[in-house]
Amino acid sequence: MINNCRQLVLSVCFIQFLILCGCAVGNDYKQPDTKMPETWTGMDNNTVIRADAAMDSVSETLEWWAIFKDPVMSSLIKKALEANHDLRMASSRVRQARAYKTSALSGLWPKLDANASYKKNGSGESEKSLGSEDETPLSIRNSSEYESFRAGFDATWELDFFGGKRREAEAAEADIKASEEDKNAVALTVAAEIATDYLNLRSAQDQIEIAKRNIDANKRISEITEKKYKAGLVSKLDLNSSRARVAESEARIPELEAYERSLIYSIGLLTGDGPKIFGSLSEKMNLPPSPPSIPVGLPADLLKRRPDIKKAEAQLNAATARTGSAKADYFPKITLTGDFGYSGNDADTFLNWSSRSWSFGPAVSIPVFNAGRIAANIETKSAIEEQALINYEKTVLTALKDVETALYNYSADIKKHAHLASSANDNYEAAEMSMSLYSAGKINYSRVLDARISQYGSEEALASSNGKLATDIVSIYKSLGGGWVYDQSRKN
Repeated sequence: MINNCRQLVLSVCFIQFLILCGCAVGNDYKQPDTKMPETWTGMDNNTVIRADAAMDSVSETLEWWAIFKDPVMSSLIKKALEANHDLRMASSRVRQARAYKTSALSGLWPKLDANASYKKNGSGESEKSLGSEDETPLSIRNSSEYESFRAGFDATWELDFFGGKRREAEAAEADIKASEEDKNAVALTVAAEIATDYLNLRSAQDQIEIAKRNIDANKRISEITEKKYKAGLVSKLDLNSSRARVAESEARIPELEAYERSLIYSIGLLTGDGPKIFGSLSEKMNLPPSPPSIPVGLPADLLKRRPDIKKAEAQLNAATARTGSAKADYFPKITLTGDFGYSGNDADTFLNWSSRSWSFGPAVSIPVFNAGRIAANIETKSAIEEQALINYEKTVLTALKDVETALYNYSADIKKHAHLASSANDNYEAAEMSMSLYSAGKINYSRVLDARISQYGSEEALASSNGKLATDIVSIYKSLGGGWVYDQSRKN
């Protein structure tokens, strides 16, 4: 008995080895031959952006936001990556895909079920008459009852000679990869959204501070104008204009504060904290400085870095494998079936060796006529595969567009920021000079008002530009699929 079991186990392992080493119908997946540009066109010879880092000469860093060196922003992003609802759902989808793969792999192995049954059987009563015609008949009632017992094992094994189940397992593995990259894409989006909201928040707080300084300056002008009016040096028009300017500058504060609050609430949603996060973020902090340089790598690196591209490729892999699985339905299905058990009518003796029963044998199923079902299923899977390829090609083009747009916007905003910084400096000096001249009575109020409006406008625009440059950097890293730092030790 032991030798027979050992031979059976060895036979099963040998057959499984032959199946796994055998060929599988359908095309093996190959990465699409995607032609990528050799360099970026949106850099505009910007010295801050470098494309000298190739994929095999960089050290990747998942925490790309650390380049801003802002501990508050880093803590918010790390918290969101643990508590964000979208990210938690993406993690659940990864678990789902892994469980499906286990289910797909189970089809490659035999299925063994243990069973046991007990039945109490009986037949209905029957009536039988005894005696001659001259005698009184004698009636006898017969009935029968008996018990039956059975215990044993049933086994079935569909041999995957043509690779249909192996293709399903391959598709399930690709599904896991796609779900993992989807999770990475969600994490990248969440981190980028928090970084963008946080940087816009600090920029808005800078603008609020500028607006408050503008209010103070307008109040000083209004006080001087009122004194001049009482002395008969200026008209009522100048006095009313100065007071109106104070009211206009004060009206700007509620608008900026509402924007500040909306950004804080948005961060609270992403981190899972909700409105209670307002107290910790409402305190004014400076906008973190921009990094001295941004290594962006080469366009070909996107294929290895962008999670949406890697997800689209995994989906193409899964669709290719499922097309092969559908083609396997054209071939015969060979199933091994067997059972072994004991049966009897006595609970004390039915497990005796003499009560055993067993059976074993193969079964072959060959598709003869199915009204085009198999062909239609193959056509369906082939169309899905074609759609996955188109989606992959579109995703690559979208990624290139995202990077080029982010790079060009950053280059353009750097030029714009330089002009705004020069304008803000000149307008500040002009406003201070006009204030001195107005106090000395050498110019009228309208000159002061024009200078102050220009100063405030240029300062607010510069503060907004500072925030825009910072969020441009976030857009670059998001479009690249994350961050990396250049490894100088591996250069050349």
